[in-house]
Amino acid sequence: MTKTVYQLTMKNKIVFIVGPTSSGKTDLAVLICKKFNGEIISADSRQVYRGLDIGTGKEGICKNDKCQISNAKLRIDFIKCRARWISGVPQYLIDIVEPGGEMYNLKNFIDDANLCIRDIQNREKLPVVIGGTGLYVSALTEGYQLSKHKQERGEWAKKKESNFDNLILAVDVPREELYRRIDERLEKRINQGLIAEVSNLIDRGVSTDWLQKIGLEYRFVSQRLMGTIKTDGELFDKLRFAIHGYARRQLTWLRHKISRVEWVMSSDEAVIKTHNFLRKGTGPGRHS
Repeated sequence: MTKTVYQLTMKNKIVFIVGPTSSGKTDLAVLICKKFNGEIISADSRQVYRGLDIGTGKEGICKNDKCQISNAKLRIDFIKCRARWISGVPQYLIDIVEPGGEMYNLKNFIDDANLCIRDIQNREKLPVVIGGTGLYVSALTEGYQLSKHKQERGEWAKKKESNFDNLILAVDVPREELYRRIDERLEKRINQGLIAEVSNLIDRGVSTDWLQKIGLEYRFVSQRLMGTIKTDGELFDKLRFAIHGYARRQLTWLRHKISRVEWVMSSDEAVIKTHNFLRKGTGPGRHS
């Protein structure tokens, strides 16, 4: 296997790394990128917002934190300068929206993701899309098109076959192990300052109504700060069960709403599947 071989076989190909929260998607995506000359596109509906860091589990560092959209000539330039880098791999569609204003929607994501895909492929690299927002993943794998007046959840105009050749890998984690990871990660995030993060957002003028729309950590911590949830122990219990439920919904979406998902038990298995996929010349939107 050589770098040249992968460059010759990556045209119009995309690898998706999907799975429930806490399943290890980011670590696997970084590994795939390092082995196959790839760059990451985030398909996470909450990580697009600046300042929502601990609660959304952002990883890596931004090398140009002062970059503003007004300073960029093109949208893709702004997206790229806001990238977060993980072990030398850039991750796009992170920190591109200020919190508290108009919500980032499905059409915004489709437009931005396609910009990133074209840019990455034009540089002869492999786009690796990771995310737990099922609708965002479906929009790319199934080729959703939206009308000008319908941009929100559940209001796509029609579907067509994707223009890309997709490999969709899902990280398979036993349910009890997944719940253990969720609880462990939640405890870590609270210790890292999750409550202070939400308090700071409110102090900066982000409304609790907006934070509640974002859901999960931001909804429940807002309720804790408002006194609806009385203790930190109650916060932890309510939040952990809510995240367990969210993980179950993610799994349901993957199994019933996204076709051609290939479940993997290890990184070695994922690498082999990716290698075989990049060596094939199948048609748009599918592989066999």
